[in-house]
Amino acid sequence: MRIAQSDLRRFRSFASAMFGKRLSSLRMMVDFIPVETACVIRARYSGCSLVCRAYVDPEDEMLNQPVSIAAEQFDRMTQENGSVEFSQVESTENGSRFTITWYRNLVRQSIECDLQSPEPVQESSVELATIDSRFTQALRDASQATDDGSVRYALYCLELDGKKGTVSATDGRQLVQIGGFEFPWREEAILVRNNRLFRLADFSKLKSIQVGIVGDLFVLEADRWRFEFPIE
Repeated sequence: MRIAQSDLRRFRSFASAMFGKRLSSLRMMVDFIPVETACVIRARYSGCSLVCRAYVDPEDEMLNQPVSIAAEQFDRMTQENGSVEFSQVESTENGSRFTITWYRNLVRQSIECDLQSPEPVQESSVELATIDSRFTQALRDASQATDDGSVRYALYCLELDGKKGTVSATDGRQLVQIGGFEFPWREEAILVRNNRLFRLADFSKLKSIQVGIVGDLFVLEADRWRFEFPIE
């Protein structure tokens, strides 16, 4: 199974911003879960979750089972162009293993991994609602008006007000408020901690945006991406 480096590098960029650290420094796993003609890539850290439905060459043989690799290994294999290839999981005398292969400066690179199986993907019955495509840009604008170091009055948060249809943030000295949105939580306002992801240009350009509340999480889906943030 081959996955384009462009998808993997974008996942790395989103994940590093979302989790606030380089992936190589995080003790976490990145999951690869084959589904039909695609592969779901998933990472979770500090209550946040990032999921991407990556394209897979339809002529390739899919992974024969889900696998997980360390974030440090993921960071290492996403430094080049081209594609990354996963071998099938095979049983050996020392347990089940698989190999990841890519090329760096035309030199073949590979990692041999022991099988670690990720948790199954949990399908939510909560429907998300389509929202104006200006929403990600609104998150970017509002995120620049927070006080991320504050421990009082939730000045490190963005407010998503279902009654007013606004995205708001303040650091106690300035207020940014962008309106004109129809959130599915019509009777309440929720707080979401500011996140470096909101300031990425690639994030603000995402289209086909849907949002919702799933349990105690604020969920945003756009294109092939799903982002989950704890509600404060």
